[in-house]
Amino acid sequence: MKLGDWVVDNKFTSCMIAAIFLYTFSFSMTICVFIITMSIVYLVLSVKDYLQFKKTNIITNSIDLNLLGHTNNNEVLEKKSLLGILESYVEERMERDIIFQYNIQKGQLVSDALEKEMLDALLDSVSQTISPIVRSKLALYFGEEGVDKVIARICFTHITLFVAECNKGIYSK
Repeated sequence: MKLGDWVVDNKFTSCMIAAIFLYTFSFSMTICVFIITMSIVYLVLSVKDYLQFKKTNIITNSIDLNLLGHTNNNEVLEKKSLLGILESYVEERMERDIIFQYNIQKGQLVSDALEKEMLDALLDSVSQTISPIVRSKLALYFGEEGVDKVIARICFTHITLFVAECNKGIYSK
């Protein structure tokens, strides 16, 4: 048998080997293209998340919430001024939403049910309208869960003092 005869006899086998090689190569290329595409998508999404984080961080740090006018980074001073801002804001919301809505005069008896209703209304008003930047600054000191607790404590204090002032005339007689 000559070499030429072997090639002709094994032409079908050669074609099959070439087809298998091309199929495997194209499948490998498809997998490579898929992996590269997914890597690019992951990188783009990671960069987008990082840029969003940096943008929020720059905005949060650029706004000076220090009521005392100091620009140093003294944590205690900034924490007190943030709480001062929150106190002022709660007081403003209470005057705007609670006192006018319920129209309670000093010396008028405020029941426990009305006090609870006023507290719930004030908590809803403050938590729905507080600035995201102030909330994020407060979260740096108190944590995400702690911000709601601080807001609730300040609202409770303001409502309790208001009710005590209203009920004072009744109990002093």
